[in-house]
Amino acid sequence: YSISPEYQPDGTSSKEKAIELGNLALNSEPQFFEWEIIRGDGTKMQTEVSLTKIELSGKKYLQAIIRDITERKEAETQIGQLSSELLKAQEKENQKISKYLHDSVMQTLTVSKLNFDVYIMDPVKQKNRLNLGIEFLNKASNELKEIYTNLYPSILTDFGFEKTIIWYIKSNLEIIGIETEFEFNVKEKLKHDFEVNLFRIFQEIFSNIIKHSKAKCVKITVEQRKNRSLAIKVWDDGKGIGKDEINNKKGFGLKKIRQRVMDFNGIIDINSGTNKGTAFNFEFPV
Repeated sequence: YSISPEYQPDGTSSKEKAIELGNLALNSEPQFFEWEIIRGDGTKMQTEVSLTKIELSGKKYLQAIIRDITERKEAETQIGQLSSELLKAQEKENQKISKYLHDSVMQTLTVSKLNFDVYIMDPVKQKNRLNLGIEFLNKASNELKEIYTNLYPSILTDFGFEKTIIWYIKSNLEIIGIETEFEFNVKEKLKHDFEVNLFRIFQEIFSNIIKHSKAKCVKITVEQRKNRSLAIKVWDDGKGIGKDEINNKKGFGLKKIRQRVMDFNGIIDINSGTNKGTAFNFEFPV
C-alpha cells in the first residue's frame, strides 16, 4: 500500500484495505480486485490485482500479479458518458418531435377541419372553404413528411443516395443562401445501412454549418477511389471549430459523427482554424 493513495476511489483506506485483503489471501482463498496506485511520476494508475498464497520452505508468501487497466477504465467511463448523453439526446429529440407535432401539424389539421366543417354547413356559399381545407391538409402532409425524413430517410430508397444528398443540400443549405458545390463519382451501389449512416453524418455536418459556422460557401465531394475505398470531403468557409471540440473533449455532435465513422471502420480527419473554415475528411472501406 506504500505506492497507493491514502484512499481508494470507493473511499476506503488503502492501508486498511490492503491488510484486510492480504490476510484473506493468506488465510482463506485467492483475492481478485481493482486497485489504484501511484506511478513514479505522480499520476494514478488503475490496476487489476490477483493475490495468491504460495508456500516456500514451510513459509507463507503472497504472490501479487498486477495488470494495468487504466485505458479500459477510461474507455468504460467514456462509454458511460456517451450512453448518458445519448439518452439525454433521445429524450430531447422525443420532446422536440412531440412539441412540433402539437404546435405545427395538429394546429394545421385543426384549421383544415374547421374549413371542412364550414364548407359542409353551406357548400354553396362556403365553396372556397373546401380549397382552403385541402390546402391546409397538404401543408400538414408536408410537415409530417419532414418529421418522417428526420426519423428515417425513406427518400434514400426512393431516389438513391446521390439525389438524396442533392435534395438535402438544396433544401437546407441553398435555401438559406449558402453557395454550394457538389461532386459525386461513385460507380458501385452502396449498402442501404451504409447510405443511411452517411446521410446522418451529412445531416449532422450541415446542421453544424447552419447553426454555428456562418459559412457562405460549402463544397462536398464523394468519390470512390481506385482501391474501392470511399472518400468524402465537406469543406466550408465559416468561422471554424475550436480545438477542444475537435479533440472530442466537448461537443456531442462531433462525438456522434465519430461513432458513426467507427461503426463502419472509417477514418475521420478534421482540419479547422479560427475564421479559416472547416474541412471534414472521411475514408471508408467499401
